[in-house]
Amino acid sequence: MSIDFPDLCALKAGNSTAWDVAFYHLWPIALRAAKHPQTCLVPWEAEDVASEAMLEVISRIQNVRSIDEIKALLTTIAYRRAVSAARRKFAVKRSAQDDGELIAASSESASSRLSDIERTEMLLSLRKALSVLDPETQLLLLEKIGHELTYQEISARHDVPLGTVCTKVARGLEKIRAHLRECPALLKELREHLR
Repeated sequence: MSIDFPDLCALKAGNSTAWDVAFYHLWPIALRAAKHPQTCLVPWEAEDVASEAMLEVISRIQNVRSIDEIKALLTTIAYRRAVSAARRKFAVKRSAQDDGELIAASSESASSRLSDIERTEMLLSLRKALSVLDPETQLLLLEKIGHELTYQEISARHDVPLGTVCTKVARGLEKIRAHLRECPALLKELREHLR
């Protein structure tokens, strides 16, 4: 049985049921574009790219004039984001190959530079950054990032629509990034420590 694509007006109005239905039509399109063979992204990277593309389409929905335009916009955004992610990945890999010993040495020195007090302060700041999220989003992020579950696995585990999982994870990450931008010292320390 085929489910019809929801009405564009309902999507523009922010109807959550319409977006859940639209998600099942749009997610495969976004994922397929993110998994383009030229990008060489691993599955979890492609899922993240597809999720970010979905969020961008949602933010641009007021300017879209047709369902076909939504699909085309989503494909373009997902593909471009995948190419950008692949370029960043390649640049990091090439940089690591060029000066791998230097990165390893700086990572060791950064982690050894942290005193117990500094490490405790960093962990408290991290917990504070996570505390800006509701408990459900914290759990979803933990399962996605910490346990490396796919969006589909998380959706099935919690009986939550796939679109809701993707949206909550992406928005949760946005909130954490915004919080970390407000704490430049923590962000700098994390970059050095987690290199």
